[in-house]
Amino acid sequence: MVNYEVTPKGFEGTVKYSAIAWASSVKDGIKTTRNISIQANVIPTDAQHPFMVLNQVRSKVKFKVLNMTQGKPSVTLDYNLSVPDLCILYEQAKRCYMEGNAGEIKGACGTGEKMVGSPDENGFAPVKKIVINHNANEDGSNRYPWYISIEHGTALAVMNDDGTRYAQPGTYKCESRTYINISEEDMFNLCFWAERCIDIFIEGTKNSMLRAWNNLQKEPQAQEAV
Repeated sequence: MVNYEVTPKGFEGTVKYSAIAWASSVKDGIKTTRNISIQANVIPTDAQHPFMVLNQVRSKVKFKVLNMTQGKPSVTLDYNLSVPDLCILYEQAKRCYMEGNAGEIKGACGTGEKMVGSPDENGFAPVKKIVINHNANEDGSNRYPWYISIEHGTALAVMNDDGTRYAQPGTYKCESRTYINISEEDMFNLCFWAERCIDIFIEGTKNSMLRAWNNLQKEPQAQEAV
């Protein structure tokens, strides 16, 4: 299922897009249903960087995995990818789906670890992790070769010279984790529509910027005519 909403308004607005894929399994008589959704939240550039169109810092693509056990939600975890990371993932998903005979891919979107909050009184801060792998599927027998795992936990925060924080190695503690396996087609569709909506937003924003620029150029001419 795919749905999206584009709401540009001059130089302000966002693209809200979501696509969902489902997978179910039964173990010890207990049915677990998992779904993964991708939501593109795209923010336009600011006046200081007018020709970039896309705000690379604030724009994000949220991956969210929901576990439902016996029909009731049990775990919901999310992770925000950057737009460039999504583009890399889309190219890999497209190659696997279009060309077939796909081999193993480890870390399809990089390391996938972020410190997402401020440290507590003990110096530990929230950390989110994502792992996206593709299992070998040369003969096409693996129906669900894509593996997405999301973890939330904490780690001891260390300050960089530029003021950013990172997790001190060896201090991370996982507090919750979930995963899903999906097909070549589902992974391609999820990434394709997310990237497509971002492209639509960029083109729409460019058009808004050109109209605004043209209007600015007309104002001095109108004043001179008066």
